[in-house]
Amino acid sequence: MRAARNMGELEVAPELVIIAAAGDEVLEFAADAAANGAKALVVIPSDAEEDGAGSAGREQRLLEIVRGAGLRMVGPHSWGVLNTAQQISLNTTFTSASVRAGGLAIGSQSGGLGLLGQAAARQLGVAIFVSAGQPKPVVASVVRPDGQLPARTGPGVPNFLFPESCAAVLARAAERRDWLSRPLGEPPQYPDLDGAAARALIAALLEREPAGGWLSSDQAEALLATHGIPVAPSHRCRELERAVAFAGESGGPVALKADLAAPAHASDIGAVLLGLDGGSAVRSGWRELQRRVAAAGREWTGAVVQPLVPPGSDMLVGTVNDPDLGPVIAVGLGGLQARLTESAAFRLPPTTDTEADELIDSAKGVAAELNGLRGSAPLDREALRELILRFTLLLAEVPELVEADLNPVRCMTSGCFVLDMRLRIEHRRPTDRVKTW
Repeated sequence: MRAARNMGELEVAPELVIIAAAGDEVLEFAADAAANGAKALVVIPSDAEEDGAGSAGREQRLLEIVRGAGLRMVGPHSWGVLNTAQQISLNTTFTSASVRAGGLAIGSQSGGLGLLGQAAARQLGVAIFVSAGQPKPVVASVVRPDGQLPARTGPGVPNFLFPESCAAVLARAAERRDWLSRPLGEPPQYPDLDGAAARALIAALLEREPAGGWLSSDQAEALLATHGIPVAPSHRCRELERAVAFAGESGGPVALKADLAAPAHASDIGAVLLGLDGGSAVRSGWRELQRRVAAAGREWTGAVVQPLVPPGSDMLVGTVNDPDLGPVIAVGLGGLQARLTESAAFRLPPTTDTEADELIDSAKGVAAELNGLRGSAPLDREALRELILRFTLLLAEVPELVEADLNPVRCMTSGCFVLDMRLRIEHRRPTDRVKTW
């Protein structure tokens, strides 16, 4: 092999210079290459990498040399490049593996010789290998001189026609990295849960009605109570005078709403009246609700009297049962807004406070309401988070609860209450699986 003391002694300027040196010698060889017309450098470490300010300063001076001369560089911690195309046949790596030509492209942030060895062991042909030697991930863009994508593409290697598509994929990858590195949060610990009572209640209901179905309001309240889910007090009245009596006992204004069989909500037909104060107002409201129920073609079975709770914002918390995923939790804006806006977000049941917060934040408009919309006081986010987590634990305890709609859930500056709810149960069904793992 012919040798020269420096690149100035070469008859023809090299297109590619491979530098395998240590310390400041790298800078000397790079400067020599730049001064003698080289087009590109591959910088391969010849010893253990130096840490600290010395190494960083040397890399900065190397970049200044490369950029000042308009050179292209792979490195400074690269383990080489390889191109098996017949017209190029370039191998600047120091691998002992016998790599045959093929269609696989390998890009490695640093190192990567092990990948070449794996490819050779599996008889995979390689088209291109690049060990970038960069401290940060890079994206390789490979095109032919005419600007078209090369005909050979590696199996499993993403191939993008436009940089915008590649950028979108990388953005999603960055989002996933952030999601995976986020704090996991703490699992809920509530000592007042009564799982045995919840299971006994469901077992008794299904024994009486094997087909399951929608729970009555009293049954639904009893089930939620086993897990400490706060429900605003209410009284179901079939007679007017009983409603008047309960309203008087409340000591203030009340809400009066038609008592409709689940899954219907009184708000569906406008059969909810708020702020009724005194017996005369309750009697007038009763007659008005009878008229609205009749106009909607529904059967009148009485009304629900509920003391007015403090002002706040109405949310919904619910669940549906996906045949593949199991229970899925929904959180969104409640009351009339639940039908007027598509605010609900759906997630697998949260198991930590962090996951519950992520569910709340993913519901359109909910976080804004909790933070204090249009200058109003912030609402009790912690109370809503706790309600969601308690509801999740109830679903884990009684998987027979296959559908639920806690709506509205009134979130206030302190605390939150379920104002109305619809719960449906059924026996657990065996799931047919195609896969067995």
